[in-house]
Amino acid sequence: PSESTMNGASEGAGGHFDSVASNTVGTLGSYASIDSSPSHYDSHNSPALAPPPPPALKMSSLVPPVAAQGGRSYQPVYTPRRGAQFDSLCPAVDCNFDDNNLCRYVTSTSDSDLILSLPADGKQREFGLSSTRVSNTLTGIPSDLLHKGYFAFAANAQHGSDQFVLSTTNPVAIPAAARLDFFVYLAGVHGRLRVCLDNLSNCPFELKGRDIDMNSRQWKNYHVVLPEGNHAIHIVADRLKKNYAIGVDNIQLLNRYGMAALSC
Repeated sequence: PSESTMNGASEGAGGHFDSVASNTVGTLGSYASIDSSPSHYDSHNSPALAPPPPPALKMSSLVPPVAAQGGRSYQPVYTPRRGAQFDSLCPAVDCNFDDNNLCRYVTSTSDSDLILSLPADGKQREFGLSSTRVSNTLTGIPSDLLHKGYFAFAANAQHGSDQFVLSTTNPVAIPAAARLDFFVYLAGVHGRLRVCLDNLSNCPFELKGRDIDMNSRQWKNYHVVLPEGNHAIHIVADRLKKNYAIGVDNIQLLNRYGMAALSC
């Protein structure tokens, strides 16, 4: 069975991370190398205790997790993923929306399984694209992840039962257990985002607005483990109300450890 891991990380990252271990998110660089051995200091010149080593540069790799509401944790991410190992290898999945299109995703699909899952008073609605603020300053989305491109969003729901679906055009061949990595902006208590595989009954990832914390007004990084095989991927937003929005950005297929891009 597929396993979901919902570690969120705050804004400041682009399409790539490096130094990412399983279930953690890392930033570039490492602490400065410091020689703190006794021989590093000349104890003959001063009877006093040797001074402490200088503080490490704040370029660090992994940072401690910060507790979040709802039993989840997230870790701040300060720098983009960089390096050739994160170049996109799966165009059927990878998308940062910066070309003002949905890449190879479709929205408001006519898939009968998705339509049948709608409540009687619900409607299937389309994800939109924007490079500027969506909705208000409290429950909306101010910009994309890097403050200079586009992002996909679900907003302007007429009923809480309205459903926004962003789906891969066709099932994607996942060659080995992998990680679907993505960013979410969810600042209001109303709204839910799920990642579902093949149908809306199999959703290993779920993020609810009621579980947000005081640091919610920023992009956060999450991932879900994908099993090997051919899978249709559905990103589903619902339970929204007027003036509430959910944003999605920088979707990428990575290897199961999050250490590099994965081909498909």
